[in-house]
Amino acid sequence: MATQREERSTAVVASNDVRWLLIQRILGSALFQRSVRLRQFLSFVAEHAVLHPDVTLTEHQIGCAVFGRPETYSTAEDNIVRVHARQLRARLEEYFAGPGVADSLVCEIPKGSYVPIFGPRADPKVEASVAVALAVPLTGTRSWNLTTLAMIVLSALGCGYWLRGVAPVSALPPPSWLLDRVFTSGKAARMVVPDSSFGLLQGFLGRNLGLNDYLKPGYPDSLGWPVQLGEAYVERAKAVASRPYATYSEVVMSARLAAEAERRGWQMTVAHPRSLTVRDLNQGNFLLLGSPRSNPWTAIYEAGMNFQSTNLPAGGRGGIKNLAPVLGESSLYLPDAANGFPGEVYALVSLHALKSGTILTLAGTNMEGTEAAWDFVYSVEQGETLLRRLRMAEAPKKNFILEVVLRSHALAGAPRDTTIVATRFRQQ
Repeated sequence: MATQREERSTAVVASNDVRWLLIQRILGSALFQRSVRLRQFLSFVAEHAVLHPDVTLTEHQIGCAVFGRPETYSTAEDNIVRVHARQLRARLEEYFAGPGVADSLVCEIPKGSYVPIFGPRADPKVEASVAVALAVPLTGTRSWNLTTLAMIVLSALGCGYWLRGVAPVSALPPPSWLLDRVFTSGKAARMVVPDSSFGLLQGFLGRNLGLNDYLKPGYPDSLGWPVQLGEAYVERAKAVASRPYATYSEVVMSARLAAEAERRGWQMTVAHPRSLTVRDLNQGNFLLLGSPRSNPWTAIYEAGMNFQSTNLPAGGRGGIKNLAPVLGESSLYLPDAANGFPGEVYALVSLHALKSGTILTLAGTNMEGTEAAWDFVYSVEQGETLLRRLRMAEAPKKNFILEVVLRSHALAGAPRDTTIVATRFRQQ
């Protein structure tokens, strides 16, 4: 006997609804044959969208129906739905950039929601792919970074951030002035991705580490490991901490920027923190992703700022301290949400327009915070809001340092409703 859900699905198919027919093509593709969970996830939420478009679908409902969680389970303690929702969004992007590139109808699951939306494809032709140059030394002790960055970029491309119908650069609307200061026409810029293993290492050691520790010869063996935890533990911890990797959020941000660079003809390279030297930062433009806990080079620029990233205590929650609060500001901005959980998060954005080059840093108190920072600098509207906040008629051009503290609300593993909390601006 058919189950109630199977009967509902049969009713949808029998109606020849083009949305459901699209979902069936997606589920039948090789991309989704590899993951039973994602197939079940997409089938459940798409069926809900087609049959009950006006009924809210909650994370708890999905957890129970798709992942077999009991009715008593807490979404605050179990983030399985949010994790799989991120994967599903990426897999859908990949499908429409590959097997479904010719489909006139597309489907996506917006951030902050679990209900798919359907709409016509603006331009079904894919005429360009993302091209990213890996700025990594090929010799010496740092040659392993080539593999690291290749994995990051290839993962980003696998997320489906390919361009759909690239318009001539002259036809594109102007970018956010924050990005425009970094990606100057005719001048190459380097994006430095976080080293997430550096954060793991600090967790293993139970203390905060800085740039000097990161650059110390023999890293990470030379950092003084707690032998009282046992040799086996130390060796396992060293193996994990020595294996560079990128979080999903970092891959997504890297891919989005690579796509934007391709669209606009920007010259961009990608680098891992271990491949940099102090001399590199003395010339050229850079985008540094991550707080000093995952990208220690950021600490060089935060050292002279009013707002600075902090971890209280070592290995604990990330926050943003305000060295000289003015009326209405807090001395410390702490999130109330961990990675993947709903709640309030913060981010610190800084733009250093110096004679030697321009440095843009994006540091979140957690993964969603850094993503909120990226969304902020990418948004033309947010850039205009920032200018009004600074009481400027036009964007500053050179010889200045700008600091912006952002507050956002993490929901379903994505930031929402990002607002400016505090700013500092000074001319050099």
